[in-house]
Formats: sequence, C-alpha cells, structure tokens
Amino acid sequence: MTQKRRSLRRVIGDILVSACAIGVLVAGIVAMDGTVRERLTMQMDSARASSEIAASTTQAHRMAGVVFQIVKDQSETHGPLMAMLVVGVLLAVIMFRT
Repeated sequence: MTQKRRSLRRVIGDILVSACAIGVLVAGIVAMDGTVRERLTMQMDSARASSEIAASTTQAHRMAGVVFQIVKDQSETHGPLMAMLVVGVLLAVIMFRT
C-alpha cells in the first residue's frame, strides 16, 4: 500500500514538474518574441477563434466532399485496384498503430 502511494506521488510530481517546465518555456518564448505573443493573443480571443474554427470546419467538409467524389469516380473506373488500395491502407494503419 505505501509502495503504491509513493509511486503515485512520484508520478504526480513528475507530471507537475513537466507541466511547470513547459509553462516556463512557453512564457520565455512569449516574452522574447513579439510574433509569438501576437499569435497567442489571437488564439485566446474566443470570438476570433470561433470564426476560424468554423471556417476550418467548412473547408474540411469541402475537402472531404472532393475526396469522396474522387474516390467514387475512381472506384467506378478501377474497382479491383481501389479494393487493393483500401486493403493496403488498412494494413498500413494497423502496422503503424502497433
């Protein structure tokens, strides 16, 4: 029981030290570089961030639609080749995941 508690304390302490180190690095970069400070301020502005997120989402939907249309056209033209492509991509994802 005490061994488990010590290891949990150690893990929590390591996480806190890492978070503080990252915070100090970010604060140092923001203090030294004006462009980083400006970008960080823009990211903190919620109204602007919401509009940028909405624009990005719309662009992603358009891109997905274009990709879907291309895949549909290619699969009608080259059915067996597209099946091999899908299987190959699935196998690659499985290989890189593990």
